[in-house]
Amino acid sequence: MTPVCLILMLSNLLSGAGSDNSVLLGGLLLIWAGLFLQAFFQYQKLAANLAIFSYWIMPTVLMQSYGLQDTVMMWLLPVPAIAILLTGRKNGMVWGLICCITLAVTGYLHANSLINYSAVYHEFVPKVGITNAIEGVLLIVILSGSAAIFSKAQRDSEDRLNSLVSRLKSEIANRRHAEKDAKRSEQGKSAFLSAMSHEIRTPLNGVIMAARLMVAAKTDAERAEYAEIVMGSSDTLLELVSDGIDLNTMDIDSFKIANQTICTRELVSGTLRPFSFQAEEKGISLSVTISSDVPYYFLGDRTRAKQVIMNLVGNAIKFTVDGAVNVRLLYEDNKFLLVIDDTGIGIPEESKEKLFEPFVQGSQSTRGEYGGSGLGLTIVKKIVTAMNGVILLESEIGVGTKVSVYFPFIMPRLENIEKLHNSNLTIPEIEPMTLLIADDNAVNRMVLSRLLENDKHTVISVEDGQQALDYIKAHSVDAILMDIQMPVMNGEQSAAQIRSLSGPKNVIPIIAITANANSADARRLLDSDFDGFLSKPFRREDLLRTLQESFAR
Repeated sequence: MTPVCLILMLSNLLSGAGSDNSVLLGGLLLIWAGLFLQAFFQYQKLAANLAIFSYWIMPTVLMQSYGLQDTVMMWLLPVPAIAILLTGRKNGMVWGLICCITLAVTGYLHANSLINYSAVYHEFVPKVGITNAIEGVLLIVILSGSAAIFSKAQRDSEDRLNSLVSRLKSEIANRRHAEKDAKRSEQGKSAFLSAMSHEIRTPLNGVIMAARLMVAAKTDAERAEYAEIVMGSSDTLLELVSDGIDLNTMDIDSFKIANQTICTRELVSGTLRPFSFQAEEKGISLSVTISSDVPYYFLGDRTRAKQVIMNLVGNAIKFTVDGAVNVRLLYEDNKFLLVIDDTGIGIPEESKEKLFEPFVQGSQSTRGEYGGSGLGLTIVKKIVTAMNGVILLESEIGVGTKVSVYFPFIMPRLENIEKLHNSNLTIPEIEPMTLLIADDNAVNRMVLSRLLENDKHTVISVEDGQQALDYIKAHSVDAILMDIQMPVMNGEQSAAQIRSLSGPKNVIPIIAITANANSADARRLLDSDFDGFLSKPFRREDLLRTLQESFAR
């Protein structure tokens, strides 16, 4: 635009129309001012409108000297289109209206010879002012419409591009976040594997050494002592493995909360009984207080509730060197409040937020000194969340820690309370039975057989599902304990074949025994041909309870 203005100013000087140069110079200055505002102050709209005003004022002034000549009028026609592209449709429509009015007024003045044209160009001025004005207005409409369509298409393209860029930025951010999480998880898992290696080796060493000493023992008292060591170490191993399995189970969508009628006081006292010995060994006091207004029964998941209590109390005792651990169960606003406070080492402020993440403990020194897998609080958090509860943590280094767990109270049905009350009064014993064990592992068959034979049961053992099916066809048994993964014919196939037999043999209780601890597998097996489910390893009490329940199905 600047070179054009300079040429026009030179032309005016040569043609005697130098009076118009002041207007051209003013318009040129406005354009420069707009560029300056845009470059240094980011005043986009003001800068654009200054430039558009200059584009409008210069041809408008020139038309007063030369009339509606094509060479002059053509500079006015693109003004609305430029305004649309620079500032948007609304502003472009305003400038379009201004330009149309300018052409109409100039055309009227032109047609009625009311303009004092430059003497040099007077003889060349056409006498068709109205016609040129109408043509100019039509061209403005066409150019403005085209610019509006182009502007909309450009804006749509920019929106799509911006949306794509935003999605890409979001995806990049998510991937970076996921990469950081993955690195943090890998670091945590590495630390976890290192800790678990130590944690598992310790009780495993106890099992191996005690077993060797038991073989060499000469008295029953020595054997009994070593057997207790084996049992204690085995329980520790089972707890460690169970924590890992529980966390994996909770990370997949098969984690469910059961609805069982639970005796509140029995749950708390029964769960805390083993911890009293631990506290006594460490020389700290363990007190349990259950408020008198706590309901005697509630509806919940007994196993998960025990896990919460065991993990929290176990941590409190583990990290308390001297002093006390206090457990309180309160009832507030139709909610249970479990409070566990201790006088232990406390938790650093920077570790509190990450404490419920998997494989995390207060510090590396804490893990080295006190041991543990760093899974307990993660499991507690997941259980409490699944129970629609809330867990709060308060701690101070060197003073102690207080954990508060809120979870809703759900009233069980009256008949379920009566049933639970009656079952607690009398625990029926299982009469001696004939039981068939199907397991491809000889050690498992031997241990399970001895366990059942100690309770006066007759036991037959086979190595696979096909042998179990063949035996059932020829003999009668009271129940079957069936491993799932076996050669020749697996447990599920064998159970299906037994259910297809005629007569009373197709209703024999079959209990699945498997190392798959996933609750989804348990539900699938119980929904098919099995009457009970036992996850390896299991305790004698679990076996007897499952046998009782399978006959009640």
